[in-house]
Amino acid sequence: MMRYITGLLLSFFAVSEAQSASLKLEPITTEDSCECDCFVGLSRASDKADKEGFKPTLVEFTSKATLRLNGKAVILNRTETKTATGWYVYEDARTKTRLEPIVLTTGKNKYGQELYSGKIRVSQNAQSVIVDVTGVDYCN
Repeated sequence: MMRYITGLLLSFFAVSEAQSASLKLEPITTEDSCECDCFVGLSRASDKADKEGFKPTLVEFTSKATLRLNGKAVILNRTETKTATGWYVYEDARTKTRLEPIVLTTGKNKYGQELYSGKIRVSQNAQSVIVDVTGVDYCN
């Protein structure tokens, strides 16, 4: 039943896959990053990995979520609301920004770290962008 609901949600989000012209989600920079040992990083699924095997990080999750919208770093607070896949929704009331991860665990890499795949929806004011993502839990 959970897979069915998740499939419906992913189908719904797939309708508006393209980014809005005025809401641009960009990879975070080293200045935006927590530079910590324990975080979950999600990257654009279509991005190519560098020679070390890393993709640019779109969203970094610690106790908060960090992302970059229209050239500015935005830090979001975790809410008590969860998506259908069990991930928390993150928001910032001041910037009217909301992040909804619709992401599933897909297995583990050779280092034993959890791997993720799905979509994220980022909304700000009346605009939103939906992006296919993959990710890694660097805490394990």
